[in-house]
Amino acid sequence: MEQTGIVLKTEGKKAFVKITRSTACGEHCGSCSLCEDREITRWVQNPINASRGHIVKIEQDAGSLLTMAFVAYILPIIIAVAATVILQKFLPGGAKADIISFLILILAVLGIAKVGGKMFSGNRFQSRVTEIIGNIENEQI
Repeated sequence: MEQTGIVLKTEGKKAFVKITRSTACGEHCGSCSLCEDREITRWVQNPINASRGHIVKIEQDAGSLLTMAFVAYILPIIIAVAATVILQKFLPGGAKADIISFLILILAVLGIAKVGGKMFSGNRFQSRVTEIIGNIENEQI
């Protein structure tokens, strides 16, 4: 996945970049509020030493995005479904099993959020500056 951003500041081999997100609908369709706040800022790897004011291309490996999405969204559901099946087999009365399964889902989401933050902090999962496209005046930042 590629995005374009403006480097606001740098620290070592990292850059703090303002990115304007693109929309899936083609911009300002009026049917939702997703088009309103499209600017985000975040730290990315900066192996090419871009500096403040550079307009840069930022890339993230599609495979790592899919892995993170699977772990964040699909894995908790798989855990909750497996817990439901197992609990309904061993606990009489489905309501208890459903409540416990829901609690397991919440614990799975919280656990994955905590562990996932550490697991995905490695260089493989971080976006990186790959190209300097241009430069803007520092007063415009």
